[in-house]
Amino acid sequence: MGISGNNQEINQGGYTPEFLELERKKRYGFINKMEDLDAVYRIKLFFPTIIPPSEIGQQLDITGEMPDYTYDISLEDGLLTVKGRLADEKTLKLTGILNSFPDRFYKEFVFEKPVDRFDSSYQDKILEIRVHKS
Repeated sequence: MGISGNNQEINQGGYTPEFLELERKKRYGFINKMEDLDAVYRIKLFFPTIIPPSEIGQQLDITGEMPDYTYDISLEDGLLTVKGRLADEKTLKLTGILNSFPDRFYKEFVFEKPVDRFDSSYQDKILEIRVHKS
């Protein structure tokens, strides 16, 4: 039985392997959707919703809902970057211990048409960014 847990430990939370894999991908910034609309590109970036289940998380009482990440968005020369970072000190204790639990991610978006500005909103672990076409 390792620090990252085994199948029995993971299933104690009642999560399916598919859900846990989706959450893992969210921790790396891989789960997103970009739509090309008339005047904007609309990007939705899905942030993780749960702390990865593990034996050590249970021992340290670090379980349940994932705290919100801080994020920074920048647009330069037609390249949009999103940097997400876990800021909760308690949860950060697990990031150096558990497999597939980084404390931050970096994501880039490139656009086919020229863009000049963006605005964003965050709700329910979803960051929505509207990048306006020039």
